[in-house]
Amino acid sequence: MATPKVSRTFQERRRYPRAEISLNGVIIGDDDREIEMKSLNISESGVLIAAREPLDEFTVISAVMRLPGPDNGKEALEVYCEGVVVRIEYDNASDYPYRIAVHFSRLEQEAKAAIREIVERTCEETSKKH
Repeated sequence: MATPKVSRTFQERRRYPRAEISLNGVIIGDDDREIEMKSLNISESGVLIAAREPLDEFTVISAVMRLPGPDNGKEALEVYCEGVVVRIEYDNASDYPYRIAVHFSRLEQEAKAAIREIVERTCEETSKKH
C-alpha cells in the first residue's frame, strides 16, 4: 500500500484534516445495492471514495472499510459507518470513475480515533519528508 499523504493543496477550511489513503470497501446504498469502492482520502468527518457506479446526492449509505493498523503491530480495524452523499463528480479516465464525497453521520469512537491516528501519522511522515 502506498504511503498516505495529507491533502493541503489549498487553504484548508475543513474542521478535520484529511489523509490521502487507498482503502478497499463496500458501500451499501439505500436501495441495498452493494457497490465496490476505494477511498481516495479520509478524515474524522468523511471520506472521498471512487466507485464504478454512481449514487445520487443526499443518498444515505452504509460502508465497510478496513483501516490499516498502526506501525506498532496492531491488527487492521474493520470499520462500519453510515453517511450521506454530499457531492459526486465523474472522471472518465479511471476504472472507478465516480468520485463520491460522503459526510459521516455515524462513526464509532474507536473508528474515529483510528482515523485520527492515521491522519496524524500521515502529517508527521509528510513533514519529515519536507
